[in-house]
Amino acid sequence: MTDILTVAGRVWDYLGPVASASGRAVDTKYAELRREAQYFEFGPQLNEAIDEIAKDITTKRDGLGNGIIPQDAQLPAAYTILWFEDMKDNVLVCNVEKDGPAKIRVSNFSGYMLPLVLGGFTPGTAEAHVNTEPPSSPDEETLSSDVRANLIVFAAACLTLINTPRLIKLLPAGTRQSRRAMGRKTGSETAQWHRIEWDLTKPQMRAGERMGAGWHMPLHYTRGHWRQNDKAKVNAHVRADGKTYQWIEGYWSGHPAYGIKRAVYAPRIGEKTA
Repeated sequence: MTDILTVAGRVWDYLGPVASASGRAVDTKYAELRREAQYFEFGPQLNEAIDEIAKDITTKRDGLGNGIIPQDAQLPAAYTILWFEDMKDNVLVCNVEKDGPAKIRVSNFSGYMLPLVLGGFTPGTAEAHVNTEPPSSPDEETLSSDVRANLIVFAAACLTLINTPRLIKLLPAGTRQSRRAMGRKTGSETAQWHRIEWDLTKPQMRAGERMGAGWHMPLHYTRGHWRQNDKAKVNAHVRADGKTYQWIEGYWSGHPAYGIKRAVYAPRIGEKTA
């Protein structure tokens, strides 16, 4: 069975050992990443939720027609490694971008190709960029700009979900033996390997919703939106009509125990004609 430990293990095997038998460092380029990274595996039951957040990010919704990265898309660790089944033999590595236009850098690491910087984003803003530089080596991963952009959005969606603990719980990934083996490959005894699942222990409701009385609310995502508020001091912006609006971050309502309600966002100008 493939899981994040299996895939990450292939990545580290491809990049070479972290140390020799005598303890002498062999690979220094990725030593800090291996030692400090925290790993997050997303179970297949979370695919719809990740896709829902990703769609919301790409929906045109600010005054300039750009998607806004959720404020919750923050790094839970200096080096955060993400994996879900569709990624197969690849993992996404997210870390602070020290010398670039965005706050968080997203890279693709593979078990058969050199790592590739996809681009980056800044949480809570529309600032996102895609790395369009051609491969510097024949052994470097080749991905189209669209694929790179999609992976960046999915990384932001995954981080958003990680940072909503009212919805999810973290479990140890893999077996004790596989975690111990990965500790040897990474040269770290403090790394954590998490499997993320829905937390169904208690319902999560928003104001105005209720449970019981014959009905329950399925999990659904309320997209971010502008609300007119002349007194707003946080996330405030004067739009083209001269009025002050406050940006309300998107949020989850309901509970996955009762299903997931998907939304379709289809903005249009004017009325649809026959």
